[in-house]
Amino acid sequence: MEPNFPAARSVLGNAYLQQGFYKQAMAEYQKVLELSKGAAIVETAMKAIIAHAHAKFGKRSKAERLLNELMRLSKTRDQSSPAFDVSPHSIAEIYSALGQKEKAFEWLNKAFEQRDMQMVSLKVNPTLDPLRDDRRFTELMRRVGLPH
Repeated sequence: MEPNFPAARSVLGNAYLQQGFYKQAMAEYQKVLELSKGAAIVETAMKAIIAHAHAKFGKRSKAERLLNELMRLSKTRDQSSPAFDVSPHSIAEIYSALGQKEKAFEWLNKAFEQRDMQMVSLKVNPTLDPLRDDRRFTELMRRVGLPH
């Protein structure tokens, strides 16, 4: 209905990504970045989403480059501040797609400790599917208060 609504474009990109349409997903993500110029929190969130997409589709060096940028941002911000704009949950998603389970769980635990709002989707978020068969995932769901 509104072609310039960034949130809808982001969700559409996620739907494309889950269907395996990498190029279409990236086009939507780039449109979100264009529409959100100057909104640092949106730009940072989109970098995490794009890093996850690169990792999921085997573009490891691109994913790692963005991940390193996000990690630099996370170290320069006060992580206890509500303004902390690098979601630990998003970092966990990137590590999950890269196949680095230990790091993914490390960041999911940070997300839990910081009460990252994305933790409410822990049970159904498809970006975390590679972690579901690990007992730590079931334990984390229990700690969050989600049925498993």
